[in-house]
Amino acid sequence: MLIEETRPVPDLTRSSLVERLRGVCDHASWEVFFDQYWQLIYHVARRAGLAEADAEDVVQETVVEVAGSIDGFERERPGSFRGWLCAITRTKIAMFYRKEYRQQRKLDVYGEAMEARNEGTQTPELEGIWNEEWQRNILQAALEQVKRQVSPRQYQIFHCHVLREWTVAEVAAQLDVSAGMVYVTKHWVNAILKKELQKLQEEE
Repeated sequence: MLIEETRPVPDLTRSSLVERLRGVCDHASWEVFFDQYWQLIYHVARRAGLAEADAEDVVQETVVEVAGSIDGFERERPGSFRGWLCAITRTKIAMFYRKEYRQQRKLDVYGEAMEARNEGTQTPELEGIWNEEWQRNILQAALEQVKRQVSPRQYQIFHCHVLREWTVAEVAAQLDVSAGMVYVTKHWVNAILKKELQKLQEEE
């Protein structure tokens, strides 16, 4: 079994990335930003009840909003970027529901249901969804950094044993490695992952 190769992620901290984004012409940094955050925004929108195409529109509109207001963002407040991005995403989701609600009201169909869904985008439930997806996003970012520090074979062993929860015997048999190699690789890659997670969490 082979693990799909992914494009290397530049070694940019979230704080330094925000600073780079202030240069609108820094296309490379904007590409990194999109790669790191589009799935977060998309999954939050989907879990808020939007269809796939609508969630994709929310991603695009959120990124456009970030690009237009990044110069006014103040990073000095702890955790501000996380809350700032959450607020923009939530606003775009709410705007979508308000637009859909107005359209439904014109047709006098499902008006009350749409109003309830619109109000739901402002509840603590969406905040909880955002926090869950944010933590998942941090884990994925850390894993991308891990991939840059270990060999494809080592990551494959770790991926199968730890992330896919294969037993040591299954990994050894499928990947043709010794059980000892599985244990050693798990311990070593886990240590790198914990270090990367700690770095990302400290930035937040």
